[in-house]
Amino acid sequence: MNKKSNSIELVDQMFVGVDSLLTTYDNEWNPWTHPKEWLRRDEQLGYNTLAYVDRIANFSDDFSEKQMFVERQMAYDSIIEALPLTYHRVFEPN
Repeated sequence: MNKKSNSIELVDQMFVGVDSLLTTYDNEWNPWTHPKEWLRRDEQLGYNTLAYVDRIANFSDDFSEKQMFVERQMAYDSIIEALPLTYHRVFEPN
């Protein structure tokens, strides 16, 4: 699988069972409202946030949606704790 198709697959997965998403302070796009633009800018800035979350989280194909949610939130917490001046959460708009 090439990098571009892998990124698109990760964008599709980033919304599954979540109420917040991880982003960087210098990315002007909102991942909820402009996911493709957000991803393109994230990669241009060199963060590759979706792949970073995927590396930090301990996902399993056997996880329920709730377990995936918890694991993703723990990965977000770890990343924000390690890089608080770079990353923050964006909550789902009402």
